[in-house]
Amino acid sequence: MVLSTLQTYLEGQKLNTETIGHFYMMARALQLSARYEEAIILYKQIQAVSFNYKDAKELLEQSYDALAKKKEIEIFSSDTQQRYRLIEKVGEGGMGVVYKAEDTVLKRIVALKILKETVVGGEKSVEKFYSEARLAAKMNHPNIITIYDVGKMDKGYFISMEFVEGENFLSLLKKRKRLSAQQILFVSLYLFKALEYAHKKGIIHRDIKLQNIMLTKDKQIKIMDFGLAILIKDTKVKEWSVAGTPTYMSPEQITGDVIDHRTDIYSSGITLYHLTAGFPPFRGEDVAHKHLHEIPVPLEEIRKDMPIGFGSFVLKCIEKAREKRFLSAGEALVHLKKLLSAPVAND
Repeated sequence: MVLSTLQTYLEGQKLNTETIGHFYMMARALQLSARYEEAIILYKQIQAVSFNYKDAKELLEQSYDALAKKKEIEIFSSDTQQRYRLIEKVGEGGMGVVYKAEDTVLKRIVALKILKETVVGGEKSVEKFYSEARLAAKMNHPNIITIYDVGKMDKGYFISMEFVEGENFLSLLKKRKRLSAQQILFVSLYLFKALEYAHKKGIIHRDIKLQNIMLTKDKQIKIMDFGLAILIKDTKVKEWSVAGTPTYMSPEQITGDVIDHRTDIYSSGITLYHLTAGFPPFRGEDVAHKHLHEIPVPLEEIRKDMPIGFGSFVLKCIEKAREKRFLSAGEALVHLKKLLSAPVAND
């Protein structure tokens, strides 16, 4: 609206010292509309009239950087349709569809997650998606699914990642109904090891849940979907911070507040409660209100075979006020390791 109004107003006018202010406004509008090439031309013309006009020099440099990123994305997105051969659909969720696929260039089997259009929105969101996925791809941890590639194909934006044969813990829980205390501690330990590593790299998962924790055929724990994480340094940008699964969301996610790594500690506590009890702590109608105001039934009343202190550990993870939770995944790990040798409540 602003851009079209300025274009109409300035049609036929020449850029000079009298009109420079309006042309500057139009350059800004072009830049904000991601029309970087046109913005660059106009900023250069503005500098030709007044080299040090306002912040035109800085905005010109920003436009060059944004254009370079845009072109990088376009190059990165090319030819991916031919690169991946879809073999079979292996899953579908709120974010998109997952296929078992062959990377025909590197000759390996991958999991290809094709994201729904609603997940990746406008151009700024696309740039954010690429930057986050690239950072996540630098992670190398035995308990985190490795990300290989991100890009765009006809069906939408995708993430190519390590293909793992196994089953997520929501599916396992539905089949087995109950996991042993030893199995729950095993999952807890490796979940927090993965989070400690990711948080030190500056990455928040923001959607820890049973569906995102896998048990491989080799009996390894693997955490999925770090490619859609929020960068800790960017948490003042709230555009993605409300995303998540309501059953596992932290109070600060629900209220749309700025988040940090402690949101993962909360979601992990909810996840471990679900894994232990067989059901999440907050169910039924208005789950969001319960996350904000209700205290769950203590795990000690549900499971008598868990180590003494495990229920308190989970409750500390899911404190409403994040300053009352464990300060870090590392601190939580220290407490977890102590529980490995703790006596059982019914001993």
